[in-house]
Amino acid sequence: MRRTRNSFQKGYIALHKRASGDHVWIFRRRDNNGVQRGEIFGTISQFRNLSRARAEAERLKLREKHLGADNAEKNGTITFGQLVDRYKKEQMPERYSTRHCYTSWLDVHILPRWRHSSIESVADPLNVEQWLSEVDLAPKSKGHVRCLMNILFTFAMEMETISNWSQSNGTGLYQRWNKAEVQAGDPISASGRSAAKEHS
Repeated sequence: MRRTRNSFQKGYIALHKRASGDHVWIFRRRDNNGVQRGEIFGTISQFRNLSRARAEAERLKLREKHLGADNAEKNGTITFGQLVDRYKKEQMPERYSTRHCYTSWLDVHILPRWRHSSIESVADPLNVEQWLSEVDLAPKSKGHVRCLMNILFTFAMEMETISNWSQSNGTGLYQRWNKAEVQAGDPISASGRSAAKEHS
């Protein structure tokens, strides 16, 4: 194997030479046990050089995907995707319409971006605000997403899975969001508050 490496944080991109067929680009990293892991994400025909391969790896968020869970395990925390899985099992509202709505927002919009991220990064106001500014959704729909993120952040604090820094930074952000949605009379905010009361 011929490797072309770059400083892709704790992982690296390698070009694997095949005896037949296109060479392939692989994102590699070592897990917490020192075992080398990798994922093929394209061919040399698709991405002719390292710069293009790097851009594709970033688009696919391979660093977060492969390192997020490892870092969370190492730091004694969990990923945002693991938080959502636990929320679905333990605190997802029982009402069908609310459950259906929450599941849709989670699976279609929130998890594709944040599944492999640390809870700490989701508690960073700059990260979340930038993401929302780039999401192709109507303002009302963004309000729905904000409210659900608020519910999830509150759940994370109840689980005590985030640091004091994240609580102090994230709490201010989500409180501002929640206040804005309440003032706007957003329906998902009302259902979210009802759901929170059910579990309190």
